[in-house]
Amino acid sequence: MPKLSDTKLIHTQQPLVTLLVRSMDSLVIAFALVICAWLLGSGWSRTHTIYALVGVLAMQTVGEFLAIYRNWSLDNSLIQSGMVAVNWLVACALLIVLAVLFERPFYDLNFKVAIYWVGLTTALLGFSRVVVKTGIIWLRKHDRNTRRVAIAGAGPLAGYVIKKLKGNAWIDYRMTGIYDDRLPNQKDAANSQRKHDLIEGIQEVSGIDGNFDDLYRAAMNNDIDVVFVALPMRAENKIQTITRELSATTVATYIVPDFYSIETHYTHLVDINGMPAVSIYENPTRGLRGIVKRLEDFILTCGILLIFGLPMVLIALGVKLSSKGPVFFMQRRYGLDGKPIKVFKFRSMRVMENGEKVTQA
Repeated sequence: MPKLSDTKLIHTQQPLVTLLVRSMDSLVIAFALVICAWLLGSGWSRTHTIYALVGVLAMQTVGEFLAIYRNWSLDNSLIQSGMVAVNWLVACALLIVLAVLFERPFYDLNFKVAIYWVGLTTALLGFSRVVVKTGIIWLRKHDRNTRRVAIAGAGPLAGYVIKKLKGNAWIDYRMTGIYDDRLPNQKDAANSQRKHDLIEGIQEVSGIDGNFDDLYRAAMNNDIDVVFVALPMRAENKIQTITRELSATTVATYIVPDFYSIETHYTHLVDINGMPAVSIYENPTRGLRGIVKRLEDFILTCGILLIFGLPMVLIALGVKLSSKGPVFFMQRRYGLDGKPIKVFKFRSMRVMENGEKVTQA
């Protein structure tokens, strides 16, 4: 069965925590520069202000490409600290490029202050991740960052939802149960075992809760906070019924799209003038991704040619001396947007002029 893209689906309330972490990183960068300038006696100047602002901007920009504010886990704070440290060092490399391009006022920053600033900021950013982890754990112990979750639907999609809920670090989703009308007698041992077999991770759910009517009653009694509807697309009528019944309650209801039947490696959500849509097949070289890929291809190609340039010359010479004919074999193929392109490779076969009888190579 094809898997969905690795795009995370569970982002509920994440923007608030993301804003907090982004703000904390920005304050750390500015605060570290203030400390270094004060300790080394250079004083604060317009150059320091510019460096602090550009450092924050570089950190946030590089963070988007490295996804340090999206890919979050509480399992290993050391890894998180390392990721944010790498992000900052890459941002510092960008600052160096800016210093070379613009010379002033960046050039006026004391070299010793710059070195201490980079080191202190790296340490403080790593420490901040430990603080965030400790704070989230403390909130969960006091039941201030938890939500009780139920899943409507007992199928493979429910297993996928459970996996994503477990990997969501921003909120502690507490599973309260899974509901499905396809199992009428939830107390029956055989049906319970079948449910365990159907859903990966259901063993961690305390109890088998019942059918959709039981789900509606639990929602009316405020026993749950969130419902994820994990039904296949063919169950459209059932999905509409569930959302209509839950609309009379205070629970937050989310429909998880079922794309298990679609073989795609690039699935993500898009917003088209306020209209949500799911990208199944899309040109991956459009927009900013295309610019980054083109730069990446150019840089990698130049690096590869520097390494393999001489061996390629020797190969070309060997091909030319070993037999008559051109060094390269050219073939026309179709590339991006169906445009014809020429593909070249070193000729590995002898040239044969076809007569009346064509021999397949």
